[in-house]
Amino acid sequence: MNRLFNTNYSVRGFTIIELMLVIVIMGILLALAAPTFQQMMERYRVRQAAEGLKASLYLARSEALKRGGNVIVDSSSGGWNYGWEIVCTGSGTTCTDKIIQHVNAMPNVIVSASGNPTTIEFDRWGMNKAKTDITFILYPNKGATSSSTDCSALVLTMSVGGSIKAASGGASTSC
Repeated sequence: MNRLFNTNYSVRGFTIIELMLVIVIMGILLALAAPTFQQMMERYRVRQAAEGLKASLYLARSEALKRGGNVIVDSSSGGWNYGWEIVCTGSGTTCTDKIIQHVNAMPNVIVSASGNPTTIEFDRWGMNKAKTDITFILYPNKGATSSSTDCSALVLTMSVGGSIKAASGGASTSC
């Protein structure tokens, strides 16, 4: 009984007001960080799609060197946005596997190519048979506000020789 009235005894813990204050401060910080997180996720998706396309083009080139040509990268029926396949078009023993690789559509990423080629064919030296550079622009799909000048956009340029260079595609000065 003496312990109840002892002033040296202290209760440890948080009050409900202190907990509510912490929750409000965390909510404010989360609200400030959410837009930045969204942009980071868009950049990641575009970068992942660009690396996938780049890897597919290099694979097609190396398969053309190995098989003596007759290898194409074929966009899906709806265009590059819907994925692509690496296909061997030759006959005989050089093309036992007709479809070498199939890549599905990248979610929330738009892929466009200069000149809208539906196929890219590599010759036996691993060079692009079109004899022209092909530029791919990849950017996030934001519905009506989608733009290739988005800060998250990436540009892949494949030279006639088959080398690929990546560059940031955001033409906006606020990037």
